[in-house]
Amino acid sequence: MGKSKKTDRSTEELLRTDRTLRLLAERITYHEAKLAEERAARGEEPSRERPFLSLSDEERSEVADRKLRERIAYHEAKLAEERAASAGQ
Repeated sequence: MGKSKKTDRSTEELLRTDRTLRLLAERITYHEAKLAEERAARGEEPSRERPFLSLSDEERSEVADRKLRERIAYHEAKLAEERAASAGQ
């Protein structure tokens, strides 16, 4: 976890001066670390994704869109599975 963060000066300044953004950044960093630990515990290959806060605005948007699509697909599959299970009863 000794990776250096790559953030531009304006982001660093905002994180230093804005308490709400600083707390949000801390929570994001915490959850990224916990997710990496969980993946390692399951034996999955460690994620090669860069920390969210080090991404450019365009990259953040792409990552957010991808994660939203993945979440929607997961819930649609889960709903279909539940419907199939209830129809089979």
